[in-house]
Amino acid sequence: MYQIDCDTNATVDDSYYVLLFYGSERDYPSMKTSFFSMLLIIALSIAGIGCAAKNSVVGAETAGAEAPVEVKSGQVVADDATEESSEVDFTRNYSLEIKDEVKSAIAGASSMQDEISRIGKIAEKYAGYSAYAKTQAEKDTAAGWVCDVWDCELNTLCTRIAGIPDDDKREELLTDQKNWNSMKDEVMANNIGGSEDNGSTYPVLESGFMENITQNRCNILANEIAKSRNENFKMPERSIYGTFVDNQGTGRMCSSLITREGEGDDNEAIISIHQMALLDGTFKDKGDGELEFIGNRNNIKGIIKINGWDEATLEITQSNDEIYNVGLNYTFDFAF
Repeated sequence: MYQIDCDTNATVDDSYYVLLFYGSERDYPSMKTSFFSMLLIIALSIAGIGCAAKNSVVGAETAGAEAPVEVKSGQVVADDATEESSEVDFTRNYSLEIKDEVKSAIAGASSMQDEISRIGKIAEKYAGYSAYAKTQAEKDTAAGWVCDVWDCELNTLCTRIAGIPDDDKREELLTDQKNWNSMKDEVMANNIGGSEDNGSTYPVLESGFMENITQNRCNILANEIAKSRNENFKMPERSIYGTFVDNQGTGRMCSSLITREGEGDDNEAIISIHQMALLDGTFKDKGDGELEFIGNRNNIKGIIKINGWDEATLEITQSNDEIYNVGLNYTFDFAF
């Protein structure tokens, strides 16, 4: 009985498969070579098919077929290959998400400067939602989200102010923050008026103003924390528009200086010193924080000086007024 060469352990029973395939044992020796040749041809054919599949280009265009579309994580692919912006849910409460995003920004920041930059990007994201607002109420809601971002950041900064090692500086900053909280509503009312003055636009004006002064306050506190850590921190350039007050170290405004854009090309200044008669007028920007003031009564003229984030001063240089007379100098040392 013939043995199968490729299996030295073949038994008598193995000859059964030889007989089944070839018909007789006698025919096996003469066809042995042909049998293995056939196996080799089949193996090479299968290998050729596999290689062809392996070397084919995925995504290559074929007749009647479309190339697959690669979708990156976070990307939304619209139907019919058109780009459509997803709808913003203005009924949704984003407060928890805002807190988480602010917390993540703080954790990932390498410095106070980096932290403020990251918070600014979060605020920009929520500000962008206003583009999808279709009603005044939705615009109000979107404006409120941006304010919430800076309000959340301010709360975290206040907790870190409490950790400043210099006792005097820490107490000064905590007292200033308490006074800021007490005065902010009065400052806002003096700037934009009340809801009865603005009607349906008041919520947007309110959110916009609070966003601005809260962001300013965040920069001021972040700068102080950076100093305590020996970090460099560059404050943004102070605008010629804004509010400085004199609070005499309390939670009430004793005097205030408001500079803002007026109608047309005019810039407006509103001044109140120790609750004296209100002085309003216009000003021209002379550069380097110097504003040339012209009062609306009694031939009053003067110079307003914005000294960065530290203070603003007023000097009356010309006047026929009994209260705001020539030589009056006043300092407003609390910035909003």
